[in-house]
Amino acid sequence: MSDNLGFGLREGGYYFAISDHVDLLALADVYALGTWRAGIVSNYIYKYRFNGNFSLNYAYNKIGESYEPGNQISRNFFLTWSHAINPNVMPGSNFSANVNVGSSKYQTNNTYDANLYLNNNYSSNISYSKTWKDQPFNFSAAPRHTQNTQTRLVQLTLPELNFSVNQVFPFQFRKDVIKPKWYEKIGASYQFSALNRLDFYDSTFNLSKLQMDDFQNGFKHSIPINASYNLLKFLI
Repeated sequence: MSDNLGFGLREGGYYFAISDHVDLLALADVYALGTWRAGIVSNYIYKYRFNGNFSLNYAYNKIGESYEPGNQISRNFFLTWSHAINPNVMPGSNFSANVNVGSSKYQTNNTYDANLYLNNNYSSNISYSKTWKDQPFNFSAAPRHTQNTQTRLVQLTLPELNFSVNQVFPFQFRKDVIKPKWYEKIGASYQFSALNRLDFYDSTFNLSKLQMDDFQNGFKHSIPINASYNLLKFLI
């Protein structure tokens, strides 16, 4: 029973054992004065390969009738996703996800958990990285998200990219060099990074009005070159 929502049923639902690897729980809240929420929760696991969980909730919150002062209607959602891969599945590569994103007012309107109710910050991180066997190359890509439910500021990184080449000796053509020549000691590496970012307030955001100028982006290259020599033999 709620003064604003009336009599209701919370977290009524049904559990589905879809397979040996995946399950699904469907939940719903229904209140006499018109508020309702529907959600799904799923856990999945493929032994020695990957595992994770997923949940999606949508809520229609109605307080008061249209003719009553202080009436309000809000539509909120919240999505969580966690995913991890066994390192042996993709040698040299790794993928992981930890997503928590939703409407700023979702927890305020739909939870009785004090920790969730008081949490003002959500963040998400999806990352992929790869190294090439017997090659000096490394690559990573990571979309990210942070939001503050009080200021309603949302910051998206779509994505951050990094590519690097470990130190190589471009003038060392001979194999099994014992006494390298001076130019064979010259080493070089390469680093590239790029970032694409969008900041907005979820209270004023309109996807249909989004333009490329709204994004902040840039990239950077660097090619460090170094060499080490023993100068003492020339001074003595």
